[in-house]
Amino acid sequence: MQIYEHKNMHAIRTSRDLATRFRLTKSTIRTRSTLAIARQIPDSFTNALSHHASASTDDAVSLSKSRCQHEIYLQALRHHVPTICLPPLEANPDCAFVEDTVVAIGNVAVICRLGHVSRQGESDSIKDVLVQLGVEVIDMRDYKYSDGNADELACCDGGDVLYTGRHLFVGLSERTNVKGFELLQCVFGDKLEVVLVPPVIQGKDVLHLKSAGELFFQTTLIRCSLNFLILQLHYANSDTSR
Repeated sequence: MQIYEHKNMHAIRTSRDLATRFRLTKSTIRTRSTLAIARQIPDSFTNALSHHASASTDDAVSLSKSRCQHEIYLQALRHHVPTICLPPLEANPDCAFVEDTVVAIGNVAVICRLGHVSRQGESDSIKDVLVQLGVEVIDMRDYKYSDGNADELACCDGGDVLYTGRHLFVGLSERTNVKGFELLQCVFGDKLEVVLVPPVIQGKDVLHLKSAGELFFQTTLIRCSLNFLILQLHYANSDTSR
């Protein structure tokens, strides 16, 4: 199987071109998971990024408790889907959050350029696994824009991307920009409605789109914000033919 590289690209190809090249068809758009990829928690996990630093050392992250909870999570996951658990990356304290490294739908995966510089080494090993599994891979990090402006590089964290089976919601945040949204739209837009979501939910900033809500069923979301839930349910049900 040929894996396409785009290091010399200077502009995003059209949606039709990308969708054709990576064979994104209706048969690849499905909601059932066939494989999960996880990663063990590193010793450096207590240095992971946080938006709510504890004022008390009593509330500090416990490495042993985190590993215990993670193991329970893995056990539960393996009851429902085959699971690969990769070794930790000590140089990347946040590496256990593998969801942020890739947006995968069917047999097509977009490797993300993570929005925080400390996390940008996490994607390589995920890409290696996906290639070995025979997944069609496109690497966001290989795309460059004609103006050569580093600020215009596409960035995305998978925690800002919510796939419902018929729609792909992409939330703007400190980690995901418009260029990241545009690349996802180019890859998946022929078969899915790709929707940009503003960075403020119910008047509050959120770290990621999925910090505000998560998919429960195809047209039902678990909410942290009432406005967020109404927005997505209304959109998801606005065209039942898709």
